[in-house]
Amino acid sequence: MVEINDNFLLELFSLCFKRRNVLDICCKHLDYHHLQKESHKFIWKVLKTHYQTTFKIPSIGYVSQQLSSKIEALEELNKIKEIGDVEEEEILKQLDSFFKDIYFIEVYDQLYKFYIDGDKEKVHNLVQEAGNYLNNFSVKKDSLYFEKVFDVENYEQREKERYENSQINNYQHKQPFFIDEIDEMLFGGVDKGDTWLGLSQSGVGKSKFLKFVGVNLARIGRKVLHIQAEGSKKECMDLYDATWSGQTIHEIEGGILDENLKLKLKKVIKNINANKGEIYVYAAEKFDSISMRDIRNLALEIIKMYGSLDNILIDYFEEIEPGDGKTYRVGEERQRRDAISKSMKNLAVEINVALGSMTQASTVEPEKLEDPNFVMTRYDISEFKGALKPFSLFFTFNQTSDEYEAQILRIYFDKIRKYKGKKLITIAQAYKYERFYDRKRTLDLFKKQ
Repeated sequence: MVEINDNFLLELFSLCFKRRNVLDICCKHLDYHHLQKESHKFIWKVLKTHYQTTFKIPSIGYVSQQLSSKIEALEELNKIKEIGDVEEEEILKQLDSFFKDIYFIEVYDQLYKFYIDGDKEKVHNLVQEAGNYLNNFSVKKDSLYFEKVFDVENYEQREKERYENSQINNYQHKQPFFIDEIDEMLFGGVDKGDTWLGLSQSGVGKSKFLKFVGVNLARIGRKVLHIQAEGSKKECMDLYDATWSGQTIHEIEGGILDENLKLKLKKVIKNINANKGEIYVYAAEKFDSISMRDIRNLALEIIKMYGSLDNILIDYFEEIEPGDGKTYRVGEERQRRDAISKSMKNLAVEINVALGSMTQASTVEPEKLEDPNFVMTRYDISEFKGALKPFSLFFTFNQTSDEYEAQILRIYFDKIRKYKGKKLITIAQAYKYERFYDRKRTLDLFKKQ
């Protein structure tokens, strides 16, 4: 007989007290005979009966009151109360497998009987029927639950979750860019589960920007996976060290650091460690390609080893493969990029991270790039029209030769899904000190305007 693991069942019950859609699914599929412990049967009976009678999710306190004489049930309810966040999608996948296993055993018993009886036709029909059933079965299929905007209970639950995500977790769901005007425009940054893409001409700072963001995320305690799809691991680490230390790449590569500076930098590392921030760098070996499937496996491995991950930065988009098992022929570049973009969004949602990458402009006329009033948009990026749909944020870096010499960059926000887009932001830079963003000089620019 297939049995439900106790820990899994408690996590499932925990979700039932929090998620109406999960409770709906369980009411449809989970029967009392699936539960081995009497205490679990008592809990499920009260929970299910109350919901089907009132169409309201009871509180754990209400169920405890109804089962006040059932000591073992109360102990199980206390365990459920202590359970924190549970990954809904993973629980539902396991529930799917449980019911498929039950069905498989039932079919196996019938097949054995038909085989002993010599009824080959029934064996054939049952095998075909079972195959169709197992291929199409899903606990989420045919669920009749819809979220209601104006349901008081639903609204209060949404408010509670939003409050916990913002106030209690200190806005951990927001992933800043650490450029004042951008973070102000995005009310703190991009959300976990969102993806963003930046477009830049060659030499304007794609890699510097990604490392600038990565370092500052680590400084505030976030965990970052950096995928270096182009260039060596040494080159990537040297640039990261130059970025966080404020030294030139020449000084870093040559090891030209005095002892006092080395002590100061060690203190910086200790502070970042104290905040539990980190950047995990993975660089492709020469001539090897990295797929979105590879990146997913790397991210899951980090979560397994270190417990959490907040951001994924990919340097850069063109060097990534979809990893979907398809071979994209010449002339199918648009389809390939569409597949990569969708995979990025799916991964961001699946493991609850913010995921960002940069891509390179190659079709813009040089005369336009030297026009200080020109900004690149989605129409200046080849084979990318459909690929932009999954991204919540799309921006472009714009810089003339004169602006490069003056270390001035114009960032144009072409697409912002949640907020107002079509906005141009001008920042100052200080590449001499490996600073993508020079805050003081940027503020001085605003004062002069």
